[in-house]
Amino acid sequence: MRINICRKSRLGRRGFTIVELLVSIGLFGVIVSIAMGGFVRALRTQKQIVALITASSNASLVIEQMSREIRTGFNFCPSACSSDSLNFMNSKGETVVYSFGTAPEGYGTITRQVNAGVAKQITAESVNIRYLNLIPLGDLNSSPPLDPLYPPRITILVGLSPRAGQAANVSENITNIQTTVSARNFSL
Repeated sequence: MRINICRKSRLGRRGFTIVELLVSIGLFGVIVSIAMGGFVRALRTQKQIVALITASSNASLVIEQMSREIRTGFNFCPSACSSDSLNFMNSKGETVVYSFGTAPEGYGTITRQVNAGVAKQITAESVNIRYLNLIPLGDLNSSPPLDPLYPPRITILVGLSPRAGQAANVSENITNIQTTVSARNFSL
């Protein structure tokens, strides 16, 4: 009986074979590589989302700035309006022109020009403005308006994306933002 006990104790203490170690290391490697792939994908997606949110937030801020100035403006399009620019007088009596422009690096921007001065870019460098449409509605030039119930309105349409290089595969996606601003007429 004693011999059987020793054999059982030797079998109970035996280690792993090289084949068992190789199989377990291989399985561990496969599981780790699957987990790392998911982690890398999550990081890439997070970077893309941050780029989209940054571009959208900046464009929303620019549109809000334009809306505030348009809301208190008058004498819209004294000559002729184009679809990608709008000129008017702001509440300070300055002639303001908002327009679509192209930066020297080739990406689209929104610019603001005051009193025929230098047009300054008002969108961030991380944003590529794809298009800017400024659609005037109503009687834009008479003060007070011919129909007080129908004040002049400007619809602002902007297509944007993050600039190439901000995040992989995001610069092809276009986010569209639209708002309509009615000009206030305080003379009524």
